[in-house]
Amino acid sequence: MKVVKTTFQEIFDAPEESCCSRYSKATPRVWTTSRFAIDASRDRYGLLKIVIGVYRCRSCRRYFRSNQKPTILLTLPLLLR
Repeated sequence: MKVVKTTFQEIFDAPEESCCSRYSKATPRVWTTSRFAIDASRDRYGLLKIVIGVYRCRSCRRYFRSNQKPTILLTLPLLLR
């Protein structure tokens, strides 16, 4: 069994305001939530904790998340070498 280096990184991507896609107005952040992703590269694996914002538009009363990231980030070209 091969031991592989593992890293942990936290990315905060939740600005105070985001733009509603329906009304194109600045919308305040209500709360934050976390998503996790796996980053696999040639010589190490990493766990990413991505903090994103949840917003509520006052005009349409809709909740939405800004800047959705993919759940799993996999770099296949590096793994196939």
